[in-house]
Amino acid sequence: MRRIGLVCNACGAELVGAMGVAGAWIQDRVFETGKCPRCGAQLLDPEEVGPESRTFTYADNARALGLIAALLAALGAAAHNPVDSGAVDVKPLNERGTVTCGDLRRAGRLADGP
Repeated sequence: MRRIGLVCNACGAELVGAMGVAGAWIQDRVFETGKCPRCGAQLLDPEEVGPESRTFTYADNARALGLIAALLAALGAAAHNPVDSGAVDVKPLNERGTVTCGDLRRAGRLADGP
């Protein structure tokens, strides 16, 4: 680690890997502050530090839209068949028991079909 420059010159602490319970990355902290997280020694030029700014490319946006489209397609295909509808019809809607479409139609609370 020392040979390739991944340790602090002041205290010898490694400058890569996770730190603490939250699992923050040491190298991210160094890039954001320019300082060693252990001893506080200035390692990078203060003009070159700060949070990484990220601009999204066309490919990033296309991937995100593709993911959204796939999720919507999966949701749309999830439960649109008579078996699923029948399973939902017999689910208890309240503590008095189940209410089916047939019960509602017989009670006059549903319009007759076309």
